[in-house]
Amino acid sequence: MTWTREEDIQHVFVNHFSTLFTTQGTLNVETAIKVVDCRVSAKMYIALSLPFTVDGVTTTLSQIHLTKTLGPDDDTLIFGRVTMTKLMQVRDVLRIYEEASGQCINLNKSDIMFSAGISDERGESLVEVLGVRRVLYHSIYLGVLIPRGCTSIFLDLVDRVTKKLRGWKSKTLSFAGKLTLIKSIVQAIPTYLMTCFKIPQTIIEQIEAYIVHFLWGQKADEKRVHWLRKEWLYKPMFDGGLGIKDLSAFNDALLVKHGWRLL
Repeated sequence: MTWTREEDIQHVFVNHFSTLFTTQGTLNVETAIKVVDCRVSAKMYIALSLPFTVDGVTTTLSQIHLTKTLGPDDDTLIFGRVTMTKLMQVRDVLRIYEEASGQCINLNKSDIMFSAGISDERGESLVEVLGVRRVLYHSIYLGVLIPRGCTSIFLDLVDRVTKKLRGWKSKTLSFAGKLTLIKSIVQAIPTYLMTCFKIPQTIIEQIEAYIVHFLWGQKADEKRVHWLRKEWLYKPMFDGGLGIKDLSAFNDALLVKHGWRLL
């Protein structure tokens, strides 16, 4: 068995952050700065220029969520008109970004998609400018299926909820235990997808039906008494309800947050 000293672990993290946020061998920095609004004040620059310390890295790690990575975000969508001039401008901007930031764009993981009005011949000539792959449709972005107005694309979401509910033995759980599992686990499953898309009402109704059946211990081949009306399930507990999220309203609230940021 190998034992690692605490000082060694601290050294690894300090080196990681130092390498991650230290710029070396960059070019065209002035060109990139000219077209970017200044957001860093002189006071902020002094603070950012301080050397990395164990205490500073420890504080940073304590503020990072367990599901987040330690590296910078690297997924970007670019929309524009399909002309040779525009694509060459995009290529030049990406090149300047690489030289100024020291980061390289992985062209093997980069795709381009054209609208239906672009012929195959023209599309191939445009693809050669950027050196990326041409795809007919982006099916997944950031781990989320991108729908095309088809309800069936969201059926995977219903399957994930039902599999989670079937894995729990309803008879061995108290009513309070079921309610806790629904709030903390089941209703968290569609949250990420809801921040990106408006879930069809038919899908939401299916998910809510499975949740209600699990709560009252109802199986597919039997009927159970529902001791509360549906609207009372979604009322806050201080108003006498159970505090279960109304998924349709929750979906709208998450999407409105994006709209508010655009205003």
